[in-house]
Amino acid sequence: MILGHKIHVLTKKEELDTVRLADKVAVVLDVLFATSTMVTALAHGASAVVPALDEAAARAAAAGHAPGSFVMAGELYAETIEGFAPPTPLALVEHGLAGRKLIYSTTNGTVAMNACAAAADVYCGALLNGRALVERLVTAHRDRTVLLVCAGSMNNFNLEDFYGAGYLVDLLAGRLGERADFSDAARVARALYLHGDPGASLLGCRVGKLMAERGLEHEGRFAAPLSTPAPFEAGVTPERVLFTFSLEKSIMKQFKRLSAFFLAIAFVSVLGCAGSATQESTGEYVTDSWITTKVKAALAEDSQVKATEVNVETFKGVVQLSGFVSSAAAMSQAVRIARDTKGVTSVKNDMHVK
Repeated sequence: MILGHKIHVLTKKEELDTVRLADKVAVVLDVLFATSTMVTALAHGASAVVPALDEAAARAAAAGHAPGSFVMAGELYAETIEGFAPPTPLALVEHGLAGRKLIYSTTNGTVAMNACAAAADVYCGALLNGRALVERLVTAHRDRTVLLVCAGSMNNFNLEDFYGAGYLVDLLAGRLGERADFSDAARVARALYLHGDPGASLLGCRVGKLMAERGLEHEGRFAAPLSTPAPFEAGVTPERVLFTFSLEKSIMKQFKRLSAFFLAIAFVSVLGCAGSATQESTGEYVTDSWITTKVKAALAEDSQVKATEVNVETFKGVVQLSGFVSSAAAMSQAVRIARDTKGVTSVKNDMHVK
């Protein structure tokens, strides 16, 4: 495949076989759920993520680590691998990740990450971290060709990944201008995003319906919200929110750089930092992250509130709700849900009715 554009979308990982990756930047999207899970894991205190090619590679990577220092999670054909933790974001947060390495194997997402090994830089993309990721792309790789790689599903097109690519294209258009060099596939992906609600798109697609049948609709709703305000708007440099995957020696032979932006929320810069009047300690961060997750999950399960309209941030137990909601009743319900969540000390309501 000859790529004549600076920003291109591949509709499934198998298209990588026809692309020369050297000197290009690859962004992998497996929205339901691999890349959403990886950025969530990092946001909730995982020390690193190892994207394994398959179960055998994951077990080999785990063999060199002390018991308790890692979490091995993954699935094959949508079934949790025996002896592994569940592969979805909320379930893994519930399992516990803080301070431990995530060794992760999935049918499509981690395979796609490995398939991009020859690229100059590889990023993990999701709806959750879009703004931070795009900010990184336009500041660090402005002159590079960017490939938005939809993982797909075993050589099949997946709508949710293409929708996620469209969201990133739209953000790139906002930063680079409408005259930016987008491929036709990138333009079509953007059109899909502009004409579709994220929640409806993720839950209504084939994989979303499959997850709902398995009782995982709440996981799909968690992966659907678009970026919360990017940390750069709060004066945080990109380097402060860039996490490099810790790769085993066998994987290092294949990879040059593999990086991931986790959730773009205002308090991400405090990971690993000492507490202060404006910063949280690592322990406080994990607690606040958990509160944020619980509030988001409760909003997603409530029929009166449209969770994709509400941004949730937590600092030292204080939950801040922002966004534009459909009604005053929905606003009041969102405040009640946040206030009733365990660990919340108070709620700051910055929401507005459309």
